[in-house]
Amino acid sequence: VAAVIDATGNYAATAAGTAAWSNHSTSTPIKDLQTAIASIAPGGDTETELVLGLALETWQALSRHPEILGLRSGGGQVGGVVTLEEAAKFLGFDRIVVSSLQKNTANRALTAVYARVWSTTIARVIRRPKGQPSGADAMCFAGTFRQKVTGPEGWLVTEWDMPEYGVRGGTGIKCSTSEDAAKVLQNDMGTLVTGIL
Repeated sequence: VAAVIDATGNYAATAAGTAAWSNHSTSTPIKDLQTAIASIAPGGDTETELVLGLALETWQALSRHPEILGLRSGGGQVGGVVTLEEAAKFLGFDRIVVSSLQKNTANRALTAVYARVWSTTIARVIRRPKGQPSGADAMCFAGTFRQKVTGPEGWLVTEWDMPEYGVRGGTGIKCSTSEDAAKVLQNDMGTLVTGIL
């Protein structure tokens, strides 16, 4: 999923940030994000939501940026860094999602080397459906398709007796599903802002 939403080729438009958001004297994160929002295809406010996706370090740089802090009533540092809810309201997003997820990139049996799953140098501005998308005209940047089968959540559960295991035998259980993960459906429903950290 991260590879799909972080790939510039999956978007109809990308926008370069004016400077790294950690550079408080030359960066303009509000302008960067407004430019990204303006380049996304319109969607019904009742049907879709606008989401900003950031890696932890990128969010931390944005949350303490003077431009963002200045949007508070009274401005400045009063109240500490902005919260996700405050920033979303100030910038026109329905939600801001921050990922701190890391992966071990070292080979097996070597010292662990951790890296963020989401790139820290980009912001993902995506319009997505509210709730479960339905119908052919649902506006959605990307999605995962799962074959619908009987049972909860589209999973097929199979059980069988295994008398040869244990003192009194056992039961084998297999859970399976068929899905096509993270496919771009409408590339104009999102924009990447690059070079921001």
